[in-house]
Amino acid sequence: MMLPTIKRWPCNDSVSSSSSASTNARPSARFPSSNQFGASRVFWVLSLACLAVGSTAQSLRAQQAETADNDVNFATDIQPILARRCFACHGPDQAEAGLRLHEPDQAFAKLESGLSAIAPGTPNDSHLLERIRSQEEGVRMPPEGKPLTEREAMLFERWIAQGAKWKKHWAFEPLSRADVPTVSVTQPDNVPKSSHPIDAFIDHKLAKRGLHRAPQAEPVHLLRRLYFDLIGLPPTPEQVQSFLTRAASGFDQAWESEIDKLLASEQY
Repeated sequence: MMLPTIKRWPCNDSVSSSSSASTNARPSARFPSSNQFGASRVFWVLSLACLAVGSTAQSLRAQQAETADNDVNFATDIQPILARRCFACHGPDQAEAGLRLHEPDQAFAKLESGLSAIAPGTPNDSHLLERIRSQEEGVRMPPEGKPLTEREAMLFERWIAQGAKWKKHWAFEPLSRADVPTVSVTQPDNVPKSSHPIDAFIDHKLAKRGLHRAPQAEPVHLLRRLYFDLIGLPPTPEQVQSFLTRAASGFDQAWESEIDKLLASEQY
């Protein structure tokens, strides 16, 4: 059986050596060298790391400012952390080291070691803060899982400094009317003025973060949202023009009239 002859490209040692010397003399213009790839990779890794660190620091500063300015609410800020991370060892079913954190009398009592886990008004005397911020294995609490975040630790510190006020779950508290906050920050001209008490709460929260409400959307955009919300269809060009004509002489009246019309429509 005859095997097929394999043809080879002619090889010229002089051409091969000169080509090799030329290749060694300078890197290919088309493909970067491994050194260039490595330098580029390091540059982008460092850039992304700097961005991540900067974003994390900015977020932490915002959280610190928010936590420092506000009163810490036990029911919404502290109790969920205790239930999620602490009750397994210091709750109704178990009291390691004699500590239970589900009732105030037991949480504020002296421990078997003579220390106080929570000393209302004095964070420096509260052994709980020392344990949750410890980096030493076997000392840090909680002992399993990830440690508490810096924001969670700050919430505990602020709560203790504010007197460690213990409240029941909001479902078991009597209803009370909250005082409407006053906002002294001047809103930009393109932000609509509002006297509604709900907006006062929103503006008060935003002002603490240096923010303000977004400008009101254009009438056409508001009309489209209204139609999609109530009947699931966009307004026709004729309906848009009719609304804009009426809104020019009084937006509030035109808006309420449009809502009543849609609520009475067959599509709704």
